[in-house]
Amino acid sequence: GLDRLNPRDEAVRTQFLALALSDVRHEIESAAGKYHIEPRVTGEVLKDYSQRSAAAAAETNKLEELKDWDRVRIGLVALADREQQLVLEHFHDKTISGRSVSRFLALTGRTGDLTRADGRSGYNKAARQPLKFGLGFRVAQILQRHLRISRPLAIRLADRFEFLLVYRILADELIEFNDRQIRPLLGDRISDILKDTLNIRREETVQAIEALRLQYPDYADALENQFLRKAGVRLEEKAYDDAKSQMLIGTELHRNLLREVEQMWRACHTRPKLDLGLKTREMVSAHPLFVDLPRKQQRAIQKTMRPQFATPGEKLIRKGDRGDA
Repeated sequence: GLDRLNPRDEAVRTQFLALALSDVRHEIESAAGKYHIEPRVTGEVLKDYSQRSAAAAAETNKLEELKDWDRVRIGLVALADREQQLVLEHFHDKTISGRSVSRFLALTGRTGDLTRADGRSGYNKAARQPLKFGLGFRVAQILQRHLRISRPLAIRLADRFEFLLVYRILADELIEFNDRQIRPLLGDRISDILKDTLNIRREETVQAIEALRLQYPDYADALENQFLRKAGVRLEEKAYDDAKSQMLIGTELHRNLLREVEQMWRACHTRPKLDLGLKTREMVSAHPLFVDLPRKQQRAIQKTMRPQFATPGEKLIRKGDRGDA
């Protein structure tokens, strides 16, 4: 029986088939009118699709027999599969880097696995995992605090910025996919539950972005600017390819235009450098407590202080502790 669909998939199949065949029938009808095909010829083709659509529609009551949690699971698995496809599309369009794509594919695979096993709770667990600060980030933080080695932390922060930006974009695209494709298939009630799940994921992602943007607003703007430039270059490249395929421009002109595109690609893929801003002298001289002190006293204060990077949610001081930093 391994070649047969399980009851859940069979129910979705009949519902999807009914919707798809109905859409195909309308498209054929439009095409027949556009190309002036005789109604008697069109009628024979439409009759076949009408019969198949009606037969599939009669079977859709199987979907109603499924419990809500089953249908929610079906929708979330579809979202995880769609997210994997979106990641590959962004990679093809070069709007996400090669170093990021493997992480995203691993994440979408894990999301699909946990959703199949645990349903909505599994999906939420997988979706929240990448928002946490992992072991690598903690190690980079320790290196900065105790050995004053800042480069690993700057790299981790830059990676996190880039990841969160794309993660938010994927959430927006999944919300649109849910409204456009899943809603007709599973109904308004289930689609609204999926939308609530995606909205929570997007809000948590935005909160994580804003926590970093508060400290590094210029870098956040630079990353978003870079993403838009990548999208623009990809659209420009597609326009040249389409023009060549339609014989509007010749091969030599196409090659010449693509050489310019290649130069722009190289410029777009140089990630902006993140300055952590952990320079003691600048921080002390800019602080309202010390700004009016003589330069000599500021330098004395600088020698007693060491800046530290703190992650959102980290405890800096507890009630009752003595202030020592």
